[in-house]
Amino acid sequence: MAEITAQAVKQLRDLTDLPMMDVKKALVEADGNQERAIEILRERNKKVMLKRLENSTSEGLVRVLVSDDGSRAAMVEIQCESAQVAKADEFLFLADQCVKQLLGGPGAATPDELQAQSCPDRNGQTLADLLEEVVGKIREKMIVTRVIRVDGPVGGYAHHDGKTGVLFRAAGQLRSSTILKDVSMHVAALKPLVTHPEELCSELVAAERQRLSAEATASGKPANIIEKMVDGRMKTFYAENGVLAFQLFAKDDSKTVNQALAENGLKAVGFTRWVLGNWTLRLMIPPPMRTEGCEGRGAFCPLFRFANGRLLWTTPLLIDKRNPNSDAQFLPPIQTRLAEAQWREFCSSGWVRDLSLWSSSDLRTD
Repeated sequence: MAEITAQAVKQLRDLTDLPMMDVKKALVEADGNQERAIEILRERNKKVMLKRLENSTSEGLVRVLVSDDGSRAAMVEIQCESAQVAKADEFLFLADQCVKQLLGGPGAATPDELQAQSCPDRNGQTLADLLEEVVGKIREKMIVTRVIRVDGPVGGYAHHDGKTGVLFRAAGQLRSSTILKDVSMHVAALKPLVTHPEELCSELVAAERQRLSAEATASGKPANIIEKMVDGRMKTFYAENGVLAFQLFAKDDSKTVNQALAENGLKAVGFTRWVLGNWTLRLMIPPPMRTEGCEGRGAFCPLFRFANGRLLWTTPLLIDKRNPNSDAQFLPPIQTRLAEAQWREFCSSGWVRDLSLWSSSDLRTD
């Protein structure tokens, strides 16, 4: 057996930044071969990840990065087990490397695609390698849960606690990125549900317009005045129902978000708002589950709500998103839970239609 010198242990520890005893044990097992010892340490890191597979990851970070010219932005969510680890330098470095690569690299549609790419500031290392390295050092489960990159004009905002992130997209000639960041902060704070009225349930909008028209007609005013009255009150209705474009601008409530953007030559296109650990899952409905008489429902009819590694509950209305005019199925609310492994299997099945975020107030966290 080769002699394991203190210098060899120190050299390997400097390379891996792992505990001294772990490094020494790996060198002993590898009979002094440094490359083999590194492989042994990597295998042990994987075992740590497997042992903690079922652990809940309720903490973490949402990281946002926007290009200097506002032409592109990226957002990444990485979860861990404890709040203390979410503030650790190694974890912060991992999150920063992921979002940096997503913004400046070829892009990625899934976390796995992103992790297969190289680490921007670590030559010869992938993001997956970096993740394993950080897990090995900290001994806690970590997982890259969501990634998104959008083209601009785009602005972004991440709250100081790292638990809320927003990307806001606009159309027009960008003169200053300040307004885009301001609107992103507005989205984080006021939690709009949609960007434009057309995204609301058409039946709900029609019913409200009909009600307001009846009230205005009863006033006996001319038709042209009635139409203006209804249009004005509908703007208030849109704002109260979470339409971003008609909400009063958080930074200057003398104008709406639409007006603030127009002053800068821009129009709202859409936004993505993430709250750490909170998901909405929309599912496709197979033909046997459809029933008659439920056509024309609105866009926001999610089935399952997912938060902190658990499937929590379902709303009573299911919509086949492949065909907005298809029949729907009404179900009673249920409550259930899924372990992480079951959740991953569920996500890989053909049932999953879309993953998107609703605000934390929309989620039951019993």
